[in-house]
Amino acid sequence: MLNIRTIIVLVTIYIFIPLNFVSVAQNNSALDSLTTFFLNAHNISVAGDVNIPSTKDSTIHKCGFAAAAVLQLNFNNLSETNQKLLKPVLNRPNLDTSIVSPGNFFRIHFRKSGTSVPQYDVNEFAKACDSSFNFEVNYLGYPPPPSDNGLGGDDKYDIYILDLSGLYGYTQPESEVSPGAKKFTSYIVVDNDFLGYYTTGINAARVTIAHEFHHAIQMGNYIVREENSEIIDGFFYELTSTAMEEFVYDSINDYYAYMSDNTGIYFNYTDRAFSKNDGYNLAVWNIFLKDNFGFDILKSQWEFLRDGSRALFAIDKSLNEINSNYRFAEALNTFNIWTFFSGHRTIPGKYFEEASSYPQIKIKMSTVLSGSEKSISLNVNPTGSTFINFVNSSTLDSIVVAITNSDLIAGIDAPTSSANIKYILCHYKADGTFRLTDNYFAKFEVVQPSFWSTAEFINNDLAKEGNFASLEIETPYPSPFFYGKSGYLNFPIKDFKSDISELYIYSTSMRLVYNSIVNVDAAKKRIRWDGKDYNGNKLASGVYIYVININNTLHKGKLVIINE
Repeated sequence: MLNIRTIIVLVTIYIFIPLNFVSVAQNNSALDSLTTFFLNAHNISVAGDVNIPSTKDSTIHKCGFAAAAVLQLNFNNLSETNQKLLKPVLNRPNLDTSIVSPGNFFRIHFRKSGTSVPQYDVNEFAKACDSSFNFEVNYLGYPPPPSDNGLGGDDKYDIYILDLSGLYGYTQPESEVSPGAKKFTSYIVVDNDFLGYYTTGINAARVTIAHEFHHAIQMGNYIVREENSEIIDGFFYELTSTAMEEFVYDSINDYYAYMSDNTGIYFNYTDRAFSKNDGYNLAVWNIFLKDNFGFDILKSQWEFLRDGSRALFAIDKSLNEINSNYRFAEALNTFNIWTFFSGHRTIPGKYFEEASSYPQIKIKMSTVLSGSEKSISLNVNPTGSTFINFVNSSTLDSIVVAITNSDLIAGIDAPTSSANIKYILCHYKADGTFRLTDNYFAKFEVVQPSFWSTAEFINNDLAKEGNFASLEIETPYPSPFFYGKSGYLNFPIKDFKSDISELYIYSTSMRLVYNSIVNVDAAKKRIRWDGKDYNGNKLASGVYIYVININNTLHKGKLVIINE
């Protein structure tokens, strides 16, 4: 699905375009290249573009939001020829039929004849539109897109079904809601058949509307910033919308498509700066945040973005808002642990729920520990992580270290820069080393240590963690906890010296809702709780704080409960 290549080097927008567009883009401006791409997505040929391939195949990408937005916002900067070509496709389509969704929020426009006739049940699609609205607006609490003031026939949000090539769909901005607001009314266009796409038929339509509807929310209520033919922080828009597909339609899993391409997959390029990803491949990041902190943290990031923060700082602020000790550095370090335990390393009941369907993290460098120590030096991009494998030549132990550079400023201003570090693995304890096991110690040498953290794995077991240990080691699972799906919340306890512990559960306002003396399951190194209060009642959906006291040692963290 992801053999389309990005023209990001030329226009730095996070939308994939086939490699053979590069020869066209080299002879045209960024806007000319986007014009070619967008016209061909509408099956409009452009004179001279002889290298444009057939797009109704597996080389399909999700969304044309960035291209549509850049062209709309720069329409007056286009050549006269391109304005004439683009004007029909940047305006609302004129289709012969429409229906209103059962929830009365959407008007869905389509044709009854011709190449754009829907090849899936439009009534089922209308239900999917309402499901997206109910989940994203009514359940998660995002504001609905602003009214288009009657365009499309009434005040309902308009969706148009057309025959597209190379795109699942896109969200088209129209009018700024007020001068200088950088918020826009919009409408959505989706493909009519999804033939040859990773997901096809009505399921493709379902995840597409979940994805695009959040773009409508983003551009209508938060912010769309454009500069030099680029949507600023475009990766953040796409990672949010792609993760939203999974949240609304958990069983479809179209986001797996962005794990199957060797050049775009995050699992192969963890060392790339966060913002240099296209965003589709980072859906797992929002899944990680949701599993640890609940959905509200994702919405707060958009509020910080609207207030002027860049995306990386918005993520950092949202974590710090939950707990002053939690920052992007700690989260990215823990994210490395979660992504390491995927594929054949999956631990059932921990980390990503669908980890067994994910690929393996790519080890960037392997080296041999043959004496008392081994050191390596390498460069790591800001907001990137590199996985290194040491193999003990005597015992054949495998020691994998994930090294994280969390320099946010460089991650925004100079994402292709890098910083040098030295990592030393040894068998002895010395000044500056930290213990992994009785047999292994490590030392980390870097100019600005506050930007850096590591996580180590010995023979695929977690040896130590960075500053996020209080969240990770004792994180209860499953997370979030759903009544009816799981009987108990499990609290892993790595080290304990007593079979008895005290469990306290608090609301975020620090109201004690449950406490009890509980037994530690020594064999499975955990304690269990059924998620109910003193009176045996289920708790309301939300984030709760737990405190476990074992021999006067406190283990603290957060958990998420969903009471459906």
